[in-house]
Amino acid sequence: MEITGSGGEMETKEEAMKSEIVIRCAKALFLISSLKNSQNQYHFINTTNNYEEDHQERTELQLLKTIADLKIQLVKERIQSKNIKHCSLIEFVLQILLILSFLSVILVLAFGF
Repeated sequence: MEITGSGGEMETKEEAMKSEIVIRCAKALFLISSLKNSQNQYHFINTTNNYEEDHQERTELQLLKTIADLKIQLVKERIQSKNIKHCSLIEFVLQILLILSFLSVILVLAFGF
């Protein structure tokens, strides 16, 4: 009977060990699962933050591009304004020369120089 008794005890010990192993495995599986979920949540949050940062960077780049375009347009308009001023001055000088030429012709015809 001792053999049966010790065999029964062995079976009970083995079952207890198996139960402990099953419990440990279940705990480990639960911890791994929660770790994986937290990593997925971190990845989702990180991805969301990256999207928001990318969107903000794109918006800033668009604003910088718009500012640069406006600066270029302003410089072009200033150059055009200077050209108009130069042309106006040249036109005025030509009108004065034309008037002086007419006056010279009239003086030559009138006094016969």
